[in-house]
Amino acid sequence: MQEKSFNVVQLDSMQIPIELIQDQWVQQAVKDDVEYEKAELGKPEKERWQPGPEAPLINDYYGREAGKTAFIIGCGPSIALAKKYLATPNPNTFTVGVNAAIQQVPCDYWFFLDLMSYAVSRKHENAAKTVPVGADRYWRHYPPEVRVWVRAHDPKDLKDGKLVNWATSLIGAMHMAVWLGAVRIVTVGCENQIKSII
Repeated sequence: MQEKSFNVVQLDSMQIPIELIQDQWVQQAVKDDVEYEKAELGKPEKERWQPGPEAPLINDYYGREAGKTAFIIGCGPSIALAKKYLATPNPNTFTVGVNAAIQQVPCDYWFFLDLMSYAVSRKHENAAKTVPVGADRYWRHYPPEVRVWVRAHDPKDLKDGKLVNWATSLIGAMHMAVWLGAVRIVTVGCENQIKSII
């Protein structure tokens, strides 16, 4: 399988897809984020990126999908096999699109980990019909309709509704599905390969 490559440029501390470099929203978000990052990195890890009281949290959706099956959708090759089935809603299921998967199929929730995943897909027609859920790290840049998920740093955080995140957006999306009330989770298009950094 050949990896998809993207044409990107470096803008401050972020790599930006070339087609977004002229986007005013992206330019402002990156500029703001540079200053915010400097301020936050001076704090202990547990105190970084804490959303303000005005940020709408995904915690308010606790149990909303109780008893249902969650389909978590990534952009891997197996999505092609399931696309037509996922496009038809089923009352006993809910769907969570991870990052750019929102462009492949309509989803009930759109879960993204970084600012560029949001920037690339935010104008897609499916993005307007979902509950967008973004990481706490970029909460200041999201419009009001984006729900914010806060990262767990230790086990005590889990009972406060903070989500586990490690290595891939899939982990956080699965935890969110459990938080929403899923009794089973099916992954589609999630052929992950996590490379060791050691």
